[in-house]
Amino acid sequence: MAASTTELPAEQEQEQERPPVGELLPHEPPMLLIDELVEYSPTRALVRARVRPGGAFVVAGHVPATILLEYMAQAIAAAEGMHARNTPPSPGRRRGERSPGLLLGTRELELGTQTLAVGDTLEIHVVQSFSDPDSGLACYDCEVQRDGQRVAAALVNVMLAPDLGAR
Repeated sequence: MAASTTELPAEQEQEQERPPVGELLPHEPPMLLIDELVEYSPTRALVRARVRPGGAFVVAGHVPATILLEYMAQAIAAAEGMHARNTPPSPGRRRGERSPGLLLGTRELELGTQTLAVGDTLEIHVVQSFSDPDSGLACYDCEVQRDGQRVAAALVNVMLAPDLGAR
C-alpha cells in the first residue's frame, strides 16, 4: 500500500511552472501546511512541507502525528488544483477554478511516529489509485517521509464536489 517514493519519470511529469501552493488549494496560513508542489503528473505528485513555528497544530514545539492525515489531504488538494489548471474548463467553470474537495476518510492509516517537531521537513507522495469523474470520488495512496524515512502512509478517500462551490 505504499506510495511510490521514486521521482516521477521525466516523460510523465508535467513540464510547466508550478504556482505557489496557496493558488492551488483554498487554505491560508496558519491552515496552509504545505509549502511546495515539487513534482506533478496527472496521477501522482510530490509535495514538500516544513513544520513551522506558530502552525495551527503546534503545541510546545510539536505536532501530533494524526495531523499527517491533513498534510496528505493538502497534498492531494495541491495535485487536484494543478490538474484543474491543466484541464479544459467544464460548463460554468473557468480554467484553473478549483472544485471544493472533501476528505471522506482513510483506510489503513499507519503512523510511524507519535509527533513531528518544528523544523521537520516532510515529503508527501500521493498516487491516485482510483478516480470516478462522474461521482467525483477518488482514492489516493499516500506516504509521508521525514529525512528519507516513512513516518505515515494511508489510503485516503476524497470527493471533488464542483456543485458545492455554487451553493
